[in-house]
Amino acid sequence: AGLAQLPEKLGRSGVAASRAWQGLDHNAPNRHDIGSTTARSVDELALIRDTISHYAPVLIAPLSIQIRRAGVQGGPEFFCSACHRRLASADARPLIQAMKATKPRPATAQWGMFLRNHDELDLGRLSERQRQQVFAAFAPDPEMQLYERGIRRRLAPMFDGDRRRLELAYSLMFTLPGTPVLRYGDELGMGDDLKLPERDCARTPMQWSNEPHGGFTKSDKPQIPVISSGPYGFEHINAAIQRRHPDSQLNWTERIIRMRKEVPEVGWGNFTVISSRDPAVLVMRYDWRNNWVLFVHNLDAKPREVTFSVGLEKEHAEQGRLLVNLLGEEHSRADKNGKHRLVIEAYGFRWFRVGGLDYLLRRSDIDQPAS
Repeated sequence: AGLAQLPEKLGRSGVAASRAWQGLDHNAPNRHDIGSTTARSVDELALIRDTISHYAPVLIAPLSIQIRRAGVQGGPEFFCSACHRRLASADARPLIQAMKATKPRPATAQWGMFLRNHDELDLGRLSERQRQQVFAAFAPDPEMQLYERGIRRRLAPMFDGDRRRLELAYSLMFTLPGTPVLRYGDELGMGDDLKLPERDCARTPMQWSNEPHGGFTKSDKPQIPVISSGPYGFEHINAAIQRRHPDSQLNWTERIIRMRKEVPEVGWGNFTVISSRDPAVLVMRYDWRNNWVLFVHNLDAKPREVTFSVGLEKEHAEQGRLLVNLLGEEHSRADKNGKHRLVIEAYGFRWFRVGGLDYLLRRSDIDQPAS
């Protein structure tokens, strides 16, 4: 009913969006192209986003920006499945390959990065061997799988509620080149109800409080019941409780989002993968307007020691000698050879500002050509 009302709500743009949605083959490779074919201006994109994001959350990537597949089959799902493969195997190399393959894009386009969406986690573009590897790590039981190609679980149960792995996954998502997309409830670590059919298991109501039905509704019988038992029940996991605890998943997510807003280099800049000589450790640098940020992620369950150079040259080389930790107090200064040596704990990550906190004074007014 919501999509049928699009023409009334959005006028000509709504007609385009409605027709594009109704005429889209949802099993075809081009099913994600709606984000780039229905809108002709920023205003139209915003209008379509505001309505479709409410009525059709199956459109994974945010429609406030044009999503282009950049010649890579699978659209946003390409990054999603690649990311989960890396988290399952502790090997960053295929993710690096995916990042480089999707790097070319129009100046007005951007990728949407997500770990979970409103449907199942689609692994259909992985090989059978790769798919079974992800199933073994995150959905070993058949009831956790869907259509023989997807995972119908929420993110927190997929990681067995392990905060270290959850935070690593979100840090990775927030620092990949694109726009992060967070599914409701994942900021709390909400679970799933595998007793519900198909995709409904991950579409349970938001858990606002420990009041009846999680404070979501006054109805005696919601269409989809709230999770009310086990470690993920609304009595234990809800927004009201987590707001009061500074170390909760909710407050951690708020802090990481706030920090993400302070590193516009990720959204606007050009990325460079820096060699760590360790396949389990991903090191990336973003450059934008004479400013740089650097991120380190350890995908392994064991601590890792890595040595690397920031890679800045000429007049910027001196800036690369100092890395200021944006999430803690462990800053890094390069040795006499310009190398940084870090010990990263299991599933650990670092967000660094390169060259100190006076970056705003150095920021240029125009973009520099990508190297």
